[in-house]
Amino acid sequence: MSEKISQDISEIVKNCDVQEISSFLIIQGRSNIYSRIGKILQKASGTVYIVAPQEDLMRMYHTTIPERIQLIKENGVEVRILTESVSEKELSFISRLNPSEIRTGKLPSKSRMVVEENKQLIMSGSLNGSMDLNDDGDSVMHTNSIEMVNNMYSLCTLLWNKSKEIEVVIPQRVKRVKSQ
Repeated sequence: MSEKISQDISEIVKNCDVQEISSFLIIQGRSNIYSRIGKILQKASGTVYIVAPQEDLMRMYHTTIPERIQLIKENGVEVRILTESVSEKELSFISRLNPSEIRTGKLPSKSRMVVEENKQLIMSGSLNGSMDLNDDGDSVMHTNSIEMVNNMYSLCTLLWNKSKEIEVVIPQRVKRVKSQ
């Protein structure tokens, strides 16, 4: 009798989809946060939104994030950066992250959000203006809760659709020739 029950349980388990357990982490320290963003980008397989103020995006340039963006783009993943309006100088700096596309628009707050479609989410509270890569006062929430990920992905998609496309024009450097 118990062998029959064991076989029935085995059959039920084989036919059921195993749901991944949702995780919720708090990550403290800017260098730890950028490292976690890099790990998300390294494994990304769906569209990724990076929504952040221009200062945060400029700090990301000094991490492994640009290389990770380049690698996942080569694998067909789209990386979309959304920020508030920026100057030409800031825009040329942000474009060095080399995303699929950059747009500007009204952001709901001065916080950062990195969302991978159907996978995971990093979200912070309001960011301070410090350019220090080792700011220990910075923290984020990281989760793979499908409900939270899908809600924030929908918000990013809405913000993206309401934002303005921009074209990054990188000026050619002019050689200065000494006159003799």
